[in-house]
Amino acid sequence: MDTNKTILVVDDEPGISNGLAAVLQNWGYKTFTALDGKKALESVKEHMPDLILLDVSMPKMDGFEVLKRLKENMQTSHIYVIMLTAKTELPDKLRAAGLLAQDYLTKPIELEKIKQAVEKVFETKAS
Repeated sequence: MDTNKTILVVDDEPGISNGLAAVLQNWGYKTFTALDGKKALESVKEHMPDLILLDVSMPKMDGFEVLKRLKENMQTSHIYVIMLTAKTELPDKLRAAGLLAQDYLTKPIELEKIKQAVEKVFETKAS
């Protein structure tokens, strides 16, 4: 793993965001967390991550709105985003793709699937 890569984990459930951040750190990534969409956008300005693992269903601002704002902003449009969600319906998956999410993983998510998705994003980014 490239320890220079930074990942923002955004989930309104602290157990999920902190647990996933700890796993990612064990894999060699630098991580930080946010518990809602507004805090996520603030954290992005401060840390400018390489990748965001973004929950869809959150208070204050959902993940779709966060993704939309990231992609509309020239300073953040390059950041890769993997959606993590319990929403399994096709319209939600299509909406994420239309907003340029790199991947859409449905909960409960196996750690191996997250690892593969993260590695795939960084392999794509490197080429």
